[in-house]
Amino acid sequence: MNEHGVAIGNEKIFTVERPGDLPPALLGMDVVRLVLERARDANAIPHAAAELLVENYRQLRRVEGILRRWSFEGETVLPLDPAPYYRVSIRCGFASPEAFRAAIAKYRQAIRTVYTKVFGKVTEDTKKRKLTKT
Repeated sequence: MNEHGVAIGNEKIFTVERPGDLPPALLGMDVVRLVLERARDANAIPHAAAELLVENYRQLRRVEGILRRWSFEGETVLPLDPAPYYRVSIRCGFASPEAFRAAIAKYRQAIRTVYTKVFGKVTEDTKKRKLTKT
């Protein structure tokens, strides 16, 4: 949470068994993007920081979407075995697993760097703190 009381995150929680039966709604990443854009427009976070977060979240979300199509499940974890990891790398548009691994690390590091700069370092205390309405 920064000095403006802004905290942003994206956590996946499966709460429905058949989401296709529900009316169209915003996805978690859509909500994160909207919150970041509104925080940016309200000057609660710097413009460049919001853009970096949105773009890097978008890239990670794209990979997650490919994983889901690949496994037909709500998959968010990259495979550990080399052969499936290679297939995911290629399906995500990378020439090699090494290039894919480097890109994922870059997206994650960019998000971490912005979070640390804008919201401060995450500690065990901040992980346990519950957000309350004031």
